[in-house]
Amino acid sequence: MRKLLLFLCAVTMIFGMAGVAGAIPCTWTDTVDPESDIFLNGRNSSYSFQHDITNDGFVPFSDSVSDYSLELWLYDDADRRREHAYINLPGRVSDRYYDFTYESNTFGASFRGLARLNNNGTLNVSIGQVRGGDFYFGESLLTAIGETTVPVPESATILLVGIGLIGLVAIGRKRFNKKTGSYRLTG
Repeated sequence: MRKLLLFLCAVTMIFGMAGVAGAIPCTWTDTVDPESDIFLNGRNSSYSFQHDITNDGFVPFSDSVSDYSLELWLYDDADRRREHAYINLPGRVSDRYYDFTYESNTFGASFRGLARLNNNGTLNVSIGQVRGGDFYFGESLLTAIGETTVPVPESATILLVGIGLIGLVAIGRKRFNKKTGSYRLTG
């Protein structure tokens, strides 16, 4: 019985000293929504903006992003021409020129985009009109998926170490009293 009690006290101390932070799944979002839609045409041919997920609680180098999607709302100006947009995202080569015929366009993650989000929590986007197209930019939504770290509360760590130490002291004291032959009366 004493060996089991000694083992349990030692295990409690080990777990108490191993104050490891845990990771839990998390989703961060950021929306860029100008007060009025941005009209892109020959005079105003591009619009750039930055998504920042640190405003939603992301902590660079502590939290990690494993995937993201970027959704852009581009609206046709109701003329009869087909519209073409130039979307410049970090590391995306195949999605640079985009013909759109509906309102919502979703773009997936890239390696460089993930690196930027993990390093500083931001993603730069630039939209431009191509070949005489004219359209409106309405809104952009970035959704990042990853893990956030949660620190172990310090009071629980101290409590576990304290319980382990009290148990080890009690076992040692009991052994010392049996070896010396002295008995204590406790009331």
